[in-house]
Amino acid sequence: MLDGLFPRPARDFPGRRLLRLLLRSIHIVAAALFTGSIAFDQPTNLVEGWAWGTAATGFVLFGTDLWASCAVLLEVRGVVVASKTLLLGGIVVLIGGEAESRDVPVALAATAIVIGTISSHMAGRFRHRVLAFRELIEPDRRKG
Repeated sequence: MLDGLFPRPARDFPGRRLLRLLLRSIHIVAAALFTGSIAFDQPTNLVEGWAWGTAATGFVLFGTDLWASCAVLLEVRGVVVASKTLLLGGIVVLIGGEAESRDVPVALAATAIVIGTISSHMAGRFRHRVLAFRELIEPDRRKG
C-alpha cells in the first residue's frame, strides 16, 4: 500500500510541466485579483468568485502533486499548502460574515501571498524536506 501512496520514483504524466505552469499562472492571477477585490472593498460575490478561482486552481495543482506522490503531505511544501488553505478559509468566513473592516482579511491574504512566494522560491532541499517518516518516504524533487 505504501508503494501506491509513495511511489519511487514519483508518478508522471505527459504534459505535466506545461499543465502545472498554466495552472500556477492562473492561480497567481486569481489570488492577486482575490486580494485586490478585498482590498478595494468589492462586492462579496466578486470576492467569493476570485476565492473560488484561487481555491480551484490551488486544489488542482495540489492534486497533481498528490497523484505524483502523497509524500507532499509530509514535506514543507505540503504544510505551506495547508497553511494557505486555512488562511483562505479564514478570509472567506470573515468576508461572508460581513466583517465591519476588511483590514484583517487583507492582512490574511497578503500573508498567504508572502508565504507562497517565499516557499516557491526557497531552495528545493528546504521545500521538499520531509518532516516525518524520512526513512520511509522519498520526496518528489522534480521542478515544475
